Amino acid sequence: MERKWLPMFLASPEFAERHHTRVQMQDLVEDQMLQKSRKKRDVWNLLDNKWVSSSKDIIAFRRALINPVTALQFQQFVSLKGELMENNIIFWLEVQKYKDMCHSHASEEMIQSKISSIINCFINSSIPPPVQIDIPLERAYKIINHMQEEGPYIFREAQMEVFDILFKLWPEFLNFRHSFADESIFPTLERKIMKRQENIERKRKGESTIQEMKPI
Repeated sequence: MERKWLPMFLASPEFAERHHTRVQMQDLVEDQMLQKSRKKRDVWNLLDNKWVSSSKDIIAFRRALINPVTALQFQQFVSLKGELMENNIIFWLEVQKYKDMCHSHASEEMIQSKISSIINCFINSSIPPPVQIDIPLERAYKIINHMQEEGPYIFREAQMEVFDILFKLWPEFLNFRHSFADESIFPTLERKIMKRQENIERKRKGESTIQEMKPI
């Protein structure tokens, strides 16, 4: 049977059609699996590239904040974005100094003095509002309640939060800086800051005039 009927079946049109259909199905399945594999690999490559790109940008941003000239330029730039933005940069830099003190094994008195200074300036200020940086009140209360616990990470969450806020403005600052020559950056920022202050003062005067005109 195998010698007679099997060769005849294999040579029949029915088998050829079935075999062709099965090969097509196998090719389709293999092609789909290959496409899925490629898509998966492309997704991972994309995520890896984004992570690497983000990591490089974060490192570059940290280095820029440590650079006095770039930090001052960025500080003036972000001051145009909100009242607390400038404080965010100063706070981040002061926390970096505090961490350096901890890692360099400074005395307990110096470390505690630095903690108190940062808290009194940015987190529990005598000048309203008490919290002078962009962090939630819950974060501020937590820091105040743990201010006696010395260690380099007492301000870690707060520093990360302000860093994230500032990092989102970094690309815009880079575009701004690329639009001007180096010697024009500070004068341009100063003019913008003065104009903003004039607008704020004009708005305050307008509000005062409206209040004075209201009937008693």
